[in-house]
Amino acid sequence: MNDILDETSRVNYQGKTFQLNLSIDGETITSNGHVDLKTYSPIHQRYEDLDPDGLKTQSFSEDDTLYWIADDEKQHSIYEKLKSIYQINTVVKSKRGNELSQEEQEALGQKQEDLQRLRNEVEREFKRSFQRGTLIYNGDTEEFDTTSTSLSSLVSRKTDNAIPKVFSSFKHGSATVKDRHIEQIFGDLQGSSNPSVFSDLGVVQDGDLIAEARIASEVEDEIQRREKAGESRSGSDLIDHFAEPPYGWSREVVRLAAAVLFRNGSVIPTHKERTYETYSEDGAQELFTQVTKFKSTSFDERETVDVETRTDAKQLLDRLFDRKVKSTDQAVDEGIREAANEWVSTTSTLLSQLQRVDFPLADDVEQFQTRLNNLLQQPTSAKRIKQFVDFEDELEGLTKTAKDVAEFCGETGGQNRLETYETIQRFITTEWESLVDEADDHARLVEISDEAREAARRVADTLDTEGVISQWNNVKTDYRTAAEAFTSTYESLYEKRHETYKKSIETVRAYAGSDIEETDLNAALSDLTERQGEGTVDLDIADEEHINPTPSLPRLIEHIQTVDAYEDAAKTEIDDLEDDEEDGTVRESVDIDSIFGTVVVTDPDDIDQPISELRAEVEELLDQDDDVEIRFR
Repeated sequence: MNDILDETSRVNYQGKTFQLNLSIDGETITSNGHVDLKTYSPIHQRYEDLDPDGLKTQSFSEDDTLYWIADDEKQHSIYEKLKSIYQINTVVKSKRGNELSQEEQEALGQKQEDLQRLRNEVEREFKRSFQRGTLIYNGDTEEFDTTSTSLSSLVSRKTDNAIPKVFSSFKHGSATVKDRHIEQIFGDLQGSSNPSVFSDLGVVQDGDLIAEARIASEVEDEIQRREKAGESRSGSDLIDHFAEPPYGWSREVVRLAAAVLFRNGSVIPTHKERTYETYSEDGAQELFTQVTKFKSTSFDERETVDVETRTDAKQLLDRLFDRKVKSTDQAVDEGIREAANEWVSTTSTLLSQLQRVDFPLADDVEQFQTRLNNLLQQPTSAKRIKQFVDFEDELEGLTKTAKDVAEFCGETGGQNRLETYETIQRFITTEWESLVDEADDHARLVEISDEAREAARRVADTLDTEGVISQWNNVKTDYRTAAEAFTSTYESLYEKRHETYKKSIETVRAYAGSDIEETDLNAALSDLTERQGEGTVDLDIADEEHINPTPSLPRLIEHIQTVDAYEDAAKTEIDDLEDDEEDGTVRESVDIDSIFGTVVVTDPDDIDQPISELRAEVEELLDQDDDVEIRFR
């Protein structure tokens, strides 16, 4: 059935092909058109009751639907042949791939011939049933009785009535337009060689371009409607729109109408971000003569700029970007686009740097870029110039900020100070905060002057403000003050650690005496010597040596505070070494700190009690049978 009725899914009307939505026995076959052709075969009628009178009544309100009921006189014959086709086809399929005898092969060949014959007969009878069927449209019924007329011709008898109703405006654009006609619309219209299609469509009269012609005014109205609604206005959109009801116009008619509007100055096309002001510009006419380019071209209603607005834009361009241009729309627009493109490129580079360090003016720079992109995206020069003037108040401040930031970062010939900014930011949020924390927790070891604290506070407050650029010299001065306070404290603590561990090492050596071998003594002292470090350190601020120094400030202080623990561990290790010596001597140690550690002396008599405790503990240890050797820790 699909093959038989396929030709009916396309009809020709006044030189143009229209697609029909074909359905067979309720099943949709094609759905690309705007007129429905619903067909019903004899087999369908064998199982379903159809009411032609009911369909006729229903069709009165359906301008876009045709009903075609096939003649059912041969339905039984068709049905029986279809059964035979199914049975024979089943047998043929079952034999495929099998080894057959000569006799079986001949029988199978005969079956296949029978199958093809039956198929041809069924196809003819299906076709004849429609050729003798009934076609209903809009309350009108036509009964056919022919076997020589093609199915598509029979359908055309009714679609010739349906298409004008569905495509009610088709007649205004029904003329056949060729590519050469579109080229000619840009030529000399005064001559006598204008094609007749120009007058048929009313786009040229007595050598004059008529932008009010029906096809041109309809296309212009659609462009205006889409622009107001914020919808896409590409050539592809226009072609699709005017291909549908109520128009049904060819793409060549739409291209010609748009070309008329462009030459008249009513619309302005944009292709690949380039806007064409006049049809005489290089490449402008190709937007209409080449289908591919036309489809990807966007159209806008042309606007004009009054003298006052153009003058304001010209002066603003000079004031903001130091660009002097002529007093024409084209010159002003070109100046705006050049300045915007230049600064969009500059700000793109800037933003990646500014956002990485969370620079306080990054949002302003991004807003500046957004405004410029908005200008560049305007579809026409008039819209761009007007928008530029509307942005005046915002651009005054944003442009100055962007210029200051660009110079600060070295993008416009200035010195790149952003690296220094990042260094200062890193120092204030890491090393300086660490110094303040340690001063709060360990005031005995760490002290910060009020001058340094105030300088660091000013730096932190200014780094996150929009005034960082204008106060940059003050920021650097205050940063230097805070950095010197940090390095001074760090270097002092570094030396203190060395001296503290040096004394501790000397104490352990004295505690060990001369009986411990040097190798064993060095092993016992390893933790102390590892943490002792060099005697001095000199941090160079210019080389950023004060940022993330090794060891860190908290680690350095921890070393100083825990020296006693490492000293005790070393003494314990020495005690263990001496205990291993089998010379008959018992070695004991007394923890002086456990006795005197909590004593506060305000009078000479206050020392009597701890001395008595020390004496008692020593006497108790000495009161052993073996020789006793006591060390004080």
